[in-house]
Amino acid sequence: MLIPDKSIEVIQKAAMDSIMQSEMDAYEDREMALDYWEHTATDQYIKNYFRGDSLSQVPIFTSGLTRRVVSAACQVYRKMPNYSTDPRYIDMSGDLWRQMRLLEQMTFLLGTVGLLTSFDEEKQKLEHSLLLFYEPLFMPGENKPFGVVYQTETQGVTAADSLNHRYVVWTEGSDNKPGLHFSFDRNGNIYAPHNNSSMENPYGDMIPITWAHRYQPLRDWGGGTGAMDIVLANQQLDLALTELSLALRFGAIGIRFVTGVDSDELISVGPDKILVLPEAANMGSLGPNVSLTELIEASKWMVTQAMHNNNIRLRWNDEKGNSPSGESLRVQEVSTQEDKEASKEMVWRPFEHDRFETDRRVLEVKAGISLPDDFSVDFVDTDVYLSPTERREEWMFKWENGLATKKDWFKETYGNDYPDEKIEEKMQEAAEEAGGGEPEETNPLLQELAAPVGG
Repeated sequence: MLIPDKSIEVIQKAAMDSIMQSEMDAYEDREMALDYWEHTATDQYIKNYFRGDSLSQVPIFTSGLTRRVVSAACQVYRKMPNYSTDPRYIDMSGDLWRQMRLLEQMTFLLGTVGLLTSFDEEKQKLEHSLLLFYEPLFMPGENKPFGVVYQTETQGVTAADSLNHRYVVWTEGSDNKPGLHFSFDRNGNIYAPHNNSSMENPYGDMIPITWAHRYQPLRDWGGGTGAMDIVLANQQLDLALTELSLALRFGAIGIRFVTGVDSDELISVGPDKILVLPEAANMGSLGPNVSLTELIEASKWMVTQAMHNNNIRLRWNDEKGNSPSGESLRVQEVSTQEDKEASKEMVWRPFEHDRFETDRRVLEVKAGISLPDDFSVDFVDTDVYLSPTERREEWMFKWENGLATKKDWFKETYGNDYPDEKIEEKMQEAAEEAGGGEPEETNPLLQELAAPVGG
């Protein structure tokens, strides 16, 4: 949305015009993608393809393909990254990792998503929430937005009543002019945020939102390419499954017909009724023109093509052959690994640094806490194909070469948020049980856990 002037009145009017138009047509794809992600009311997207009373014969068959595929494709935040920064930031970051996992999935699904940072004064922690629907604000000739407008969260009756909808505006300050932060309703009334009667952006030249793009924007900054191919494949699969259900139904009972009857009266048939036909009449039954096996194979083909578009390997349960070895699977997943590495370095590592700078400013303004700019992130790779023997050998190598500690093993096994004091207790228990209180152990597994690294 182009804004010729940064005044409150001009921004509010332009934002209102854009919101009214976008709610009519621009958000349809996102709403559809989210419906399939949540697997909610997806029957609305296929029932119009069936005319007459055919759907009175079978229920609509829907599937939850979209969530499973997106979750399988998003690998970066399967485990919480290791952050190297001021411990105060880690303590105050709240539910950051869970939001980052969801953000990765929504960015894959929708293309571009915002992460809004705020500060909970009661909990004294940062809070992060996703912006899925928004309108970026641009000045003429600029390709980077200087602000954004979005609707506040609504639920239930409030969500259905558009007159109660409120919209929030954030803009950056520039040219010695402060940025703005205010809200408005559909009647054009403007409201100041709590404890901010001036409606100025307290963060100065930045807004507390970090943007994630699945791909580098070229022509459409806020649209981009999401996973609509997967969503449409889900829709096609639902169509095929419903048609398959109809084929099973009509294949079992057939479509009965009668010829040589002049009467307009409906002929009633059933297992408890006797059917009497005129002398010249004939009765028959029609079945589906395509075999059920062909329908199933066609459905599988559509899904497989969508998976290939996103470098996701798919193996059907009825495929024959021996299970591939772990090494074979790793070779097959080369393209997937390359995509994940590219995603980490081109999308999520820069995003982490941008979000940290946003969080730093929010903590400085809202909590009076100044953090150093020292920040790094180490994404934890997950190798699902390691056998127990391979995993043990990997940890042995790390310990023998001083690349990891016993605490690292506990963190990976029990989670990064497992308390250090409990780890110390477990390590002490392992040493005592293995050697009666002595550090030398007879059990080789416990010995490796309790023995000091590097001998």
